Amino acid sequence: MLLAWAAGYALAAGALHPQRMALSPDSVARADEVFARIGAARTDFAVRPADRALLSGWKVRPARRNGDWVLLFHGVADNRMGEMSYAELLLQRGYSVLMMDARGQGASEGSMVTFDGRSVTIRARLSTNF
Repeated sequence: MLLAWAAGYALAAGALHPQRMALSPDSVARADEVFARIGAARTDFAVRPADRALLSGWKVRPARRNGDWVLLFHGVADNRMGEMSYAELLLQRGYSVLMMDARGQGASEGSMVTFDGRSVTIRARLSTNF
């Protein structure tokens, strides 16, 4: 029984607190190279939902906009750079993209990664900014 508890505790801790994937200056430079090559413009933004953790991301607009936005969220133990191939594809087709770091990842604050109802709050707050 004690062994089962210890295994469960270790697995839960790893799932809720994965190793932080920082957003390095080198990865930002690589992203900027891609954006420049396809004529897109990046701006930084941040949103602070009800739990007060500052969540960071980029608004990226293509040279020719179709008027639509796509919100890209990365997977667990990643950061917004994990969505670069999707962002490039969407930008080339005229979509503006919002690339966010989840709580506890990239440049966002927080000690625990969450993919739950808090994401709905983030989407609602973002919708008022566009």
